[in-house]
Amino acid sequence: MKPTPEQPVSLADFKSFLLLLSEAEISYALIGGLAVSAWAEAHLTSAEYDEFNLPIYSKDMDLRGGKAASTFVSEELKKAGAEIRSSVAATRKAAPHMGRIFASGFIWDGRRTSVEVLERLPGLDTSLEDPPMGTPIATPAGISLLDPCSLFICKLHAANTRPGEGANNDAKHLAILARVIPRFLEKVRITALPEYDAREDAERLLRRLEDCLAGNEGWQVPLPEKALEDLLSALRQHLA
Repeated sequence: MKPTPEQPVSLADFKSFLLLLSEAEISYALIGGLAVSAWAEAHLTSAEYDEFNLPIYSKDMDLRGGKAASTFVSEELKKAGAEIRSSVAATRKAAPHMGRIFASGFIWDGRRTSVEVLERLPGLDTSLEDPPMGTPIATPAGISLLDPCSLFICKLHAANTRPGEGANNDAKHLAILARVIPRFLEKVRITALPEYDAREDAERLLRRLEDCLAGNEGWQVPLPEKALEDLLSALRQHLA
């Protein structure tokens, strides 16, 4: 996939800023399409990479985190020559329990882009009183990604609530994550990531998918039947 004026940036554009965030020990996890692209890079074959027309380009970078992460990335982008065009901290009027969103818009190297940092994630988190759900996973490259099971839930919510082309992109991202998750879970079993066994995140996703299939959520799962069967099988095997 090539960049366009509507989707001008990829993970490679932001990787150095994410590494600086990690080095500064500021809590964050990359989410959204760029996180999907990172998981694909880690777990898909070169043929699959071509099949899904990767890497993913986006109009922005999305993080789960707080004001400290937003401020840090904005300052580093300014140092890199970006011009801040807007900076907003807001609470969703219809969902104050989801916390704040910190959004900054930039003109950077002739491209219009933005960084959004969310305290809580729609479809995944439920309350300001509870810790955020899902697990930040540190990659060998030093970037923190939201675990792919929790990222799948966020993308499933988006695919069922966003209109038009946005939902189509989310469906593509779900297809990528459906390939990634079984391999990620197998790697967790083999390598035993320190203090992480993925059970809680895998169980949460399995419950959500089973609720969707039972009609309890009112959501559709936009995956081919075989891809959905393979994903469910991998989740159940991991939890057995």
